[in-house]
Amino acid sequence: MNSEYGSYTKNYNLLKPDDKDFYDIEHINGNMDIVDEELDKLNQKTMQLDETVADISGLIGVKTDTGGTNTEGTVMAKLNAVLDKNDDAEINIDDIKELIGQTSNSGGTSSSGSVMAKLNKILADWTNSRADKIDTISNVIGATTNTGGTTQAGTVMAKLNASLQSETDIKNLIGQSANTGGTSNAGTAMAKLNKLLTDWTNARAVKIDTINSAIGTTSGTGGTATAGSVMAKLNALLSKVSSGVGIKSVQRGSFVEDFNVETVKTTRINISTVNPQKTFVIINGGLSAGYSNSSSAVRGYVGTVASTYFNYCAGRASLTIGAGTVGYQVIEFY
Repeated sequence: MNSEYGSYTKNYNLLKPDDKDFYDIEHINGNMDIVDEELDKLNQKTMQLDETVADISGLIGVKTDTGGTNTEGTVMAKLNAVLDKNDDAEINIDDIKELIGQTSNSGGTSSSGSVMAKLNKILADWTNSRADKIDTISNVIGATTNTGGTTQAGTVMAKLNASLQSETDIKNLIGQSANTGGTSNAGTAMAKLNKLLTDWTNARAVKIDTINSAIGTTSGTGGTATAGSVMAKLNALLSKVSSGVGIKSVQRGSFVEDFNVETVKTTRINISTVNPQKTFVIINGGLSAGYSNSSSAVRGYVGTVASTYFNYCAGRASLTIGAGTVGYQVIEFY
């Protein structure tokens, strides 16, 4: 685009023609390409967010999951397995350690990996785009050497370390599936996990729905400057461009000019209603020629353009020059 044509928007460098600039379809096409590219980027990010939220929900599982081991099962399945062992008085510290895993474990999925592998997977997926939230999660999990964990205080690691030191505290530290009120320094493991699920599933789902609603569907209609989805607005723009390159109406006619030898004389030409801010007038013809040594003549010009008329200002001329016929075209854009 010509850098001397109009101005550009701050964020996406869309061209904004000035009132004096001529219409050019290449400028509209350039703006459309920019909008299309930015919408595609937004759509890609939305799909990635959907996939990540689904992955996290899959890793955590539901409260009725079973079959958790040190290499298989969701977080809920593994926690339920720990509770079942405690109820049967068959708990084994080595089994718990293996189920929890090491801080460097990787490869956690919704159906395999240790607790640490699953937590590391969650951290890796969310660090780049949700750093502030990851900091909160990291504080809730704590460090491998944390101590002092109880049913009402301490990080996840502090609670797990306490459970490794005392078999009888494990069930209380894990809590029940319906526990609430989990924070970085209070609540059971179940309360903390429920807090994470609430913050990362429900809140994100609402925002994704809002984005989808704002974008709309490819067949959206009724877009205006103040209403309609993004797709509806784009479809409205494309419709206007494809049905006449943005021209709303053209009025044509002619008249015989009325001029004065000494002064400029104005003639009012009535037209159908237009928007003066989006209309211009083209004129041709005018004074008829006199003999070679006649006085100079100044051709007429367009004066005021109003919603229902425009003024034609006839030029001065010598007595040897007669009035001529003036043709006009009134062109209005959308």
